[in-house]
Amino acid sequence: MDQSIFMFQDEGNYEQHALIRGIAPEEAERLVTAGKATKISLGDYDSFRKQAEKVHADYQKAEARINGKSDNPLHTQEYKDYELRLEIDNYEAQTKAIQSEYEAKRAEMVAAAKATAARATVNVSEADKATAEQTADRLALNIAGASNASDVSTILAKAKEDIGYLSDGQKTAMQGRIAPILTDVQSKAAKWDAKQLNTSARAMVSSVQDLRNLDLLAGKVANQIPHSVDLEFRQLKTVRGGDIRKIKGRKI
Repeated sequence: MDQSIFMFQDEGNYEQHALIRGIAPEEAERLVTAGKATKISLGDYDSFRKQAEKVHADYQKAEARINGKSDNPLHTQEYKDYELRLEIDNYEAQTKAIQSEYEAKRAEMVAAAKATAARATVNVSEADKATAEQTADRLALNIAGASNASDVSTILAKAKEDIGYLSDGQKTAMQGRIAPILTDVQSKAAKWDAKQLNTSARAMVSSVQDLRNLDLLAGKVANQIPHSVDLEFRQLKTVRGGDIRKIKGRKI
């Protein structure tokens, strides 16, 4: 069964802090094992999706049954159309009810997640501050002393790797000291016409932002939870030209 994960870091086509749904279990396991992501539950979303999928499957079965061959002379096209209208009306009513209930639940989930994120804190000790200060000072000094873009790229790559070993507290403390370093890198990128330095700097910043406190990240997760669960209904409506009652070009 496909899974959902939340990315801590960039990896291939997956971006940092992205919610990835429907990922194969083996790929999810690879990313989690590598420390790039964590498996995550989407709360009531999966439950509502299953409800919507069942309603759609039930409708498909009903449509196939009604349109199937019948030896009963009473099963005229008019009769079949009438039966189909009933099934479509039921399908639409159930789907809209599920979607409406989900939207209310999603609003609750997002509000709760944002409240959790707003209250979340990262404990930053004096030792964390000292580590961050020394790390930032060394990085700033190395960049200031670099004489070409290649050296700066190497320094930033090493910094990205080193920062990856820091704790959440140390990274949080580091975030308050990174701005002057970025300004210096941008200045050098402009001076040497080396746009790749900005890319290297962004990669280093991503490492600084790679916190593993899920309470702090709750809002980022919640904002990416899908807005709708009625995917099959929407797709069928699109296939039928925007009118769910229009089947094979004929409105019933």
